[in-house]
Amino acid sequence: YFASSAQMWFKDGGEFEYKSMEADYNIRNKNSDELGAIDALNRMVDDGEEKRPVVLVASGDRYTSDCSIPVITGCPTVLGWHTHEWLWHNSRQFYEEREADERLIYMGTDRELTQKMLEKYNVKYVYIGKHEYEKYPEIQNGILESLGECVYSELCDDGQMIEIIKIASGR
Repeated sequence: YFASSAQMWFKDGGEFEYKSMEADYNIRNKNSDELGAIDALNRMVDDGEEKRPVVLVASGDRYTSDCSIPVITGCPTVLGWHTHEWLWHNSRQFYEEREADERLIYMGTDRELTQKMLEKYNVKYVYIGKHEYEKYPEIQNGILESLGECVYSELCDDGQMIEIIKIASGR
């Protein structure tokens, strides 16, 4: 297994290439648009919080840069990589239910239901970036922002907006 998996990670164009042992290598070198959001989130959550808050990001595929925000910040999320979640919980149903809730939060048009889903998972921050727009093209930014406040936004070189919305507690 090791030989196969090592080739998948390190083989590039027929040649082995060192990729780094650091978890943030791909973000710093291939997906740097998220760096500002990661740094901002780390500053926000490091200020005296006892537990790391839940940050909603769109779930994704294994061994990709999907779900990198929770990896780098150490903040839990609602759902991570599909295959890992399925195997860890020994249930596809677990993943499918949470993915449906995730979709509802990002694309739902019922403000009260969106709020209930955020409360169900104790979500404090909602991250909206490139992967989220790819997976959920009709994100309801207005509804999400009405449930809290935008605490970070950045316009990327490609015109895509990255946002972090802090969900107001007790709404």
